[in-house]
Amino acid sequence: MASTFHPIRFGFKATIISSFLVLGHTLLVASAHNSTVNSANPALPGALSSLSALIFLTLLWQCFTLLESSDLNTYYSFFFDGVVRQDKGVLFGLTFVETVCGLLALIAWFVLREEAEIVLTAFSDIQESALISLTYNLGTYALLFLNIYTMLSMGMHVRKTGVGELMTKNFWLGRMSWWEGRIEIEHDEFEKA
Repeated sequence: MASTFHPIRFGFKATIISSFLVLGHTLLVASAHNSTVNSANPALPGALSSLSALIFLTLLWQCFTLLESSDLNTYYSFFFDGVVRQDKGVLFGLTFVETVCGLLALIAWFVLREEAEIVLTAFSDIQESALISLTYNLGTYALLFLNIYTMLSMGMHVRKTGVGELMTKNFWLGRMSWWEGRIEIEHDEFEKA
C-alpha cells in the first residue's frame, strides 16, 4: 500500500516556505522603496514588524522540521562500515511538537490578521500588491490545510486503532506520521561498497 501522506505534507510545507519567503522579500523591498506609504499610515511600522516576525518564526519552524524529516532515520557512516539507525535527536519532527507548533502558528496567523490587513491595504496601490496578497493567502491557506490534513490523518489512524492510541506516550513522542506506511529504501549499494 503506497502512502501519500508524506508527499502531500511536504508539498504543503514547501508551499508555506516558498510563499512566506516571497512575501517577506516583497514586503522588505516594497517598504524600503515606498517611504510615502510608510509615513501615511502610523500603524504600518508596528504591523509590518509583527508580520515579519511571524513570517520569520514560521519559516524557522518549517525549515527545521523539514531538515529533521529529511534524515530518513538512517545515515551512512564510514567509521562504522555501514548504515546506522538514527532515531534519536528528533525534536521538531515529533508528533506532539509538530502538532502543537502547527496549531500555534495557525492561531498566530489568525490573531495577526488585522496587522496583515493593515499591511495589505497600505501596499494596495503599489505594483507588487497582487504578489503580496497572493503569497499571504497562499501561505496561510497552506498552513491551514497542513493542519487539517494532519488532523485527518490522525483521525484515520485513531479510527483504525481506537481512541486509546491517542493517550499513549509512544504516539505523541514518535516521529510525525509514523503511523502511515513508508517505502523502505534498500541500502545494498552501501553494503557493497
